[in-house]
Amino acid sequence: MARPHFDEVVDGLVTRGAISADDAAALRGASRWPFGALEAVAALGGLLVGAGVLTVLGSLVEDLSQLAFAGVLAVLAAVALVARRVLAGQPRALLSRDVLEIVAVGLAAFAAGIALDRAGWRGEATAFVVAVPVSAVGIWRAGRTRIAGSVVGPVGAVCAALAGTALWRSDADLASVVLCCVGAAILAWVSRSRPGSPALARLVGAGAMAIGVLVPAPGAGPELAWSIAAVVVALALFVHATRAVRLEVLVPSAVGLVGSVARALGDAFDDATLQGAAAIVVGAVVLAATVRRLRAARTT
Repeated sequence: MARPHFDEVVDGLVTRGAISADDAAALRGASRWPFGALEAVAALGGLLVGAGVLTVLGSLVEDLSQLAFAGVLAVLAAVALVARRVLAGQPRALLSRDVLEIVAVGLAAFAAGIALDRAGWRGEATAFVVAVPVSAVGIWRAGRTRIAGSVVGPVGAVCAALAGTALWRSDADLASVVLCCVGAAILAWVSRSRPGSPALARLVGAGAMAIGVLVPAPGAGPELAWSIAAVVVALALFVHATRAVRLEVLVPSAVGLVGSVARALGDAFDDATLQGAAAIVVGAVVLAATVRRLRAARTT
């Protein structure tokens, strides 16, 4: 549910006397993450166990061929899907089911990548062919799962965009532009759809944009001009985050803004003292704006 609409619903409940002002404040301050701390710890434990299993299997099958190892990964993906199916009737295992789905998709993607590599495909082509269906499945599952689709879809989209760009151009000049564009597309998709965990999807989108404004700019055009363009993009993302008061976007956008401003100052001035002073001022302004906005959100 979009935050402004959520606030309107809460205000309406208070007006009708359905809930108290204290209850309304608790609802507004409630976590937006679709799982609790205990579920997260349990899922983390399961991931560690899975990583240990993969490590042991890797040591046992190191003498196998790559295709045989791909087959082992495919079998493990099928086992993860079966385990997810077994947990389907347990409401307290929602997060575990989603983690198993993410693991299954990841194992299947690795298995397909190994098979395509053995067939002689280029690395970029392999990544693109694997990432496109993974992203499509994730987007399709986004509204049907708590976190699986919200993570798999955006991450797959970022990988597909980067791999497709690498197929088009052999250098990495456009990586910054592609990351900013795909990140913005993910944020727009979240605002128009209802994924199970919009916060996680927004985190991926904002993270992609933050990395995009921090990586080296394309070789075409003046370096300072590209640095200024990165500052403009980072500033737009930061303003969007402060207006919506979304911490999952606010933190990456602040990092991207400070980093892009520091790089632009380095391109514009040779004086290290001036660069440091300007960076301090920008960082202080960003910090003050963030704290002020968060405080305002808590009192409304």
